Amino acid sequence: MQGYQIPGYNKLREGLLREVRAHIDKLLSSTKNTWDQKGVTICADGWIDPQRRPLINFVAIFGNSAMFLRADNCEGEVKTKEYIVEKLESIIEEMGRHNIVQIITDNAANCKGASLLIEAEYDNIFWTPCVVHILNLALKSICEPKTPRHGEDEYVWQQLEFINTIRSDASIIKKYIMNHDMCLSMFKKFSRLKLLSIA
Repeated sequence: MQGYQIPGYNKLREGLLREVRAHIDKLLSSTKNTWDQKGVTICADGWIDPQRRPLINFVAIFGNSAMFLRADNCEGEVKTKEYIVEKLESIIEEMGRHNIVQIITDNAANCKGASLLIEAEYDNIFWTPCVVHILNLALKSICEPKTPRHGEDEYVWQQLEFINTIRSDASIIKKYIMNHDMCLSMFKKFSRLKLLSIA
């Protein structure tokens, strides 16, 4: 556009960023006002970003909606249950303890310990283990090639081997489709499904 002046680095970094933040906060305020009536679930999950920094994500779930709250950089920290409790408590106080109904984390010992401490501190907040994490662990346990130990039924282990074979075949097919443009184009044209990586 003729005559348009591109904003400078400082204006983008300070003024415009603050304006956008204020605008988003204004849009979300109507949603936040319903939290005390409907309640909120806090989901916390640890992961590693592309720069290999350990992070903890916090997401608020309410009704059929979700709102990203923040991602805390845990670089140089040990994720003990006390450290996780400290992070969860800051989220709880920020959102209002009376608004939160439950906390969902994975089933790692430190997360479970932290959640039990939160339950002891706040009588209205309950901990729920992440179902996806439970299923992921169960499938990983089933799919790992095993040899039966003394006294275990070898027939049962052989019956479950097909799961590992299917997982391996699915991975090969997905890689083939993703690495060949024509196959990927045909897949997208004839299928409404998405190709997902197996966790």
